[in-house]
Amino acid sequence: MAASDAPQRILDAARREFADHGFSGARMDVIARGSGVNKALPFYYFRSKEKLYEEVVTGVMGEFLRIIRPILTSDLTPRTLVEQFPRVIIDFFSNNRDFLRIVGRELLDGSARAPELMARLMRNEPHGGPVFFAHEIEQWYREGLIREQDPVQFMLHLFSLCIYSILARPMVEMAFQVRNQSDKEFYEKRIRGVTAVLKEGILT
Repeated sequence: MAASDAPQRILDAARREFADHGFSGARMDVIARGSGVNKALPFYYFRSKEKLYEEVVTGVMGEFLRIIRPILTSDLTPRTLVEQFPRVIIDFFSNNRDFLRIVGRELLDGSARAPELMARLMRNEPHGGPVFFAHEIEQWYREGLIREQDPVQFMLHLFSLCIYSILARPMVEMAFQVRNQSDKEFYEKRIRGVTAVLKEGILT
């Protein structure tokens, strides 16, 4: 293994370790072993477990924001948001399920570490931060384009339907004894379904 790819291997191992054990339970020696480096290298590259955790969380969220930025910086309309965001959210987070586990563990433990890092990144987005979205949503409501006036509720409608589709899939498929459904088939159905529900529930 090349030394030049050591930082990325450490980040990959850290994602697995944080997803499995949360921030408090994660061990730097396990991360080192999982990445095939000696115990000192994670500290050499990232200084501390806190900094390594921050790199993992902000790295994934930064990539997500990079993907959605073209949508947000175009002529954004509520219909564009409802038609394009479910696919982006479901495609991205279904391929980053370990990140959902990291954030989920933090929330269950009552920690604000991951949410604070994510909020900080979003606040720094000129066309994707909460202030921008709040203004857009309030304007759309005044123009009679959407039914939901509250920006928080609007975003929860959008994200909860998408994220829960990923989290609840194993339980629902087991309950209904659905087998041999590929990821592509399942998520394509969910994208169509979520988009239809949002159109009916949010757009006027």
